[in-house]
Amino acid sequence: MKYVELNRKYSKEFNETSKELNKLRTQFSGKISSNKSLVSLRNDYVAHVNSNTTKKCLTPNEVQDHIISMIGGNTNAAMFLDWICPENFDSSNPNDSLVGVITQLRDMVQAKL
Repeated sequence: MKYVELNRKYSKEFNETSKELNKLRTQFSGKISSNKSLVSLRNDYVAHVNSNTTKKCLTPNEVQDHIISMIGGNTNAAMFLDWICPENFDSSNPNDSLVGVITQLRDMVQAKL
């Protein structure tokens, strides 16, 4: 979610310094925003003590349900974690992972400072 917030807050600067990555940056931001379980888990568990809707803490089972939904409905998180940052990051395509896109953005902005 911080990636989405960063893109929203600094979109003008990114558009000026890293035009080559605008489509990819927006694509990853959209994937994060559209993952309703990720957004809900962040809002109701990670960022706040209570759920905004129920005003109660999530139970361990509710947290687990959010995580399972967030990673695609199964109990194997490998694909989701590889999408964030693959084990073989140094030899992977940086356009295929969130960390790869963030690294490219960092390098482009840094090069233009």
